[in-house]
Amino acid sequence: PLGKGIVGHVVETGCPVNLEDAYLDERFNREVDRKTGYRTKGLLCMPIKLQDGAVVGAATVVNKCGRETLAFSQEDAAVFSLYLSFCGVGIANSQLLELSVSALEQSDVLLRLAHNIFREVDMKLILSKIMSNAVDLVHSDRCSVFFVDHDSKELYAQVFDIQAAADDQPTGPGTGTGGSIAGGGSVTSAQTRKEIRFPMGRGIAGAVAQSGETLLIADAYEDKRFNREVDRITGFRTRNILCVPVHDRDGKVIAVAQLVNRHTTQGGEPAHYTPDDVTLMESFAVYCGLGIQNAQLYERMLKEAMRKQIALDMLSYHSTATADEVRDVEEAEQTLPPAALLPLDTFRFNGRSLDLDGTIVACKRMFTSPALNFCQLFRINERTLVNFLLTVRKNYRRVKYHNWMHAFSVAQAMFSMLTRADPARTGAALGDLEKLTLVVGCLCHDLDHRGTNNAFQSENESPIAQLYGTSTMEHHHFDSSVAILNRYDHNIFNNLAGDDYKEALALLEHSILATDLSLYFKNRQRFRAIVDGTERFDAALLAHRALLRSMLMTGCDIAAITKPWEVQRRIALIVYSEFFEQGDLQRAKGIEVPAMMDRHQTHELPKMQIGFIDFICLPLYKMLAAFDPAFQPLLDACDDNRRHWQELKDKGDFSADDYDALGSQILKGEAPEEVVLGPSGRSRSSSQPAAVHALAGTAADAAAAAALRRELEKVRAELELLKQRGGDGSGR
Repeated sequence: PLGKGIVGHVVETGCPVNLEDAYLDERFNREVDRKTGYRTKGLLCMPIKLQDGAVVGAATVVNKCGRETLAFSQEDAAVFSLYLSFCGVGIANSQLLELSVSALEQSDVLLRLAHNIFREVDMKLILSKIMSNAVDLVHSDRCSVFFVDHDSKELYAQVFDIQAAADDQPTGPGTGTGGSIAGGGSVTSAQTRKEIRFPMGRGIAGAVAQSGETLLIADAYEDKRFNREVDRITGFRTRNILCVPVHDRDGKVIAVAQLVNRHTTQGGEPAHYTPDDVTLMESFAVYCGLGIQNAQLYERMLKEAMRKQIALDMLSYHSTATADEVRDVEEAEQTLPPAALLPLDTFRFNGRSLDLDGTIVACKRMFTSPALNFCQLFRINERTLVNFLLTVRKNYRRVKYHNWMHAFSVAQAMFSMLTRADPARTGAALGDLEKLTLVVGCLCHDLDHRGTNNAFQSENESPIAQLYGTSTMEHHHFDSSVAILNRYDHNIFNNLAGDDYKEALALLEHSILATDLSLYFKNRQRFRAIVDGTERFDAALLAHRALLRSMLMTGCDIAAITKPWEVQRRIALIVYSEFFEQGDLQRAKGIEVPAMMDRHQTHELPKMQIGFIDFICLPLYKMLAAFDPAFQPLLDACDDNRRHWQELKDKGDFSADDYDALGSQILKGEAPEEVVLGPSGRSRSSSQPAAVHALAGTAADAAAAAALRRELEKVRAELELLKQRGGDGSGR
């Protein structure tokens, strides 16, 4: 430390020290002599000064050669002083040169940044260049950039931080290069993570975003705003922080750049940030603001172009329901069994047992059912409802599985869960508007599905993938739903009050996004805590109700696994036939094909289905049954189907030819359209309603179908008798 020892004293006072015997001076540290075996006697220590008299160092000589006493004379001191004056000039020149080189390097970095950011339009690439240049410019361990979302009052980031190059900083514990965040030895690596968000005003970056003022924190651990938790988890040690706001052309804060841990360079620069660093970073931030604003403008233009391309694609493929289709539905309503005889509220109902027009009638009955009473509660016009349902049906593509029949089956599953739920549990937890948006969300949750998953869209950089960063298809399904609701005479939410209308759209979006299985895995742990009793379910909490709705949406989306075995087996084959078509496309593009999408892995189908049940289905239905015992039949049916798949697996290898004729056709993509898309309403015969001819197709439902036929014959006989007596049966 300055002032300690002989050298410290000379530097602090600027006065020379000449000792005949160093051991007689208490300031002398004998420890060095003891370790080296050397004996210091004569000692001359003099300051090194600049032309203005400022002390920049000290030089020491020991034990004068050629003299018995080993002491230095006054003449020696004069010569040494003259020599050190030249050393002072040399040091001053060296410092000036270093300052010039540093200024030149800084100017070069700023010029390179300006060149890079105005040439690039990709936001992530610009951010990476901004952060890597900042690390070089101010010699820091790390740099992070957070964007400011003024609407939600939050800061967010995707490219989280960049660490300095390995040859520009020390490595090892506590230096920032050996921690779990960045790893060691890489050359300028970016930490790209899923988006993180935190409120404006929280932490150092949040404070800068809120105030618009630069913060220089000499000791991060002494500042109450600093969050030590990240350091504790990662093993990284944050010493000091320089955080500057990034403004747009109008002076509005659009981002915050945060530098961490100024480190000592080869030039001997201090390990703390200086006012010069602040000035440099604020100049640097001006360029950053211009680059970020240009990239944001380009992103908005690109998204708008993608929206237009998607809209044109939809318009070329889809159209609104016609008057003829409305009449077909009206005819179907006359031949479909009465509501009391059509078990839409049962878990084992086969949604594919109806023809296409029959499904529309069934949806109407869900909306008018006394159990939920949507049409009366929300004043939904019957013609508007039919227009909406028909147009939704028409906006499903003719893909193998994710088509209208799947959407209807999912909606029927939700209808049965809501009507059979314990009124004191699930029934009491959800409001009427939430229940409405759950059913509508099921109907719309796969709108305009292309038969390929989110990963495929991302791999092929489709317009949809470029428009939506996460939950790609789910966001598209929601936007497609809103597009239909915005059509004339299609908006079933039209009679809702302003706030209720906004809430309905928000609930609808949440319901559709919840069908993304990646979100299910995030929600599952939180829901398990409620089921296990670790956390008490509180219906007054929006987060708890949202969690329950998410679990119900997933449970309905995969509800085919709870249907009677023959129905479930056939639907599973249809699912895999769609997967195989995606696998064929991936193989043609030279993309690695996952096993579940590889038609050459058909023999593994039972094994893959068991894995799907064990990993996703059973855990979900166990939690739902624990939350509401009314859902226990879903768990039992799922477990029963697992047993059937296990039996198939135990029999040995399988191929597409090992299933029945229709199953083989399905897997090979050769099945008739009505098998996967549903039979057309025009194929109905007056002697056998659509609900009956399809329902009887499975052995499991044969008895129910026969009973249904008998009841229908009785109804027809009674109607015929009334007509003969002069009535039309309307009073009945």
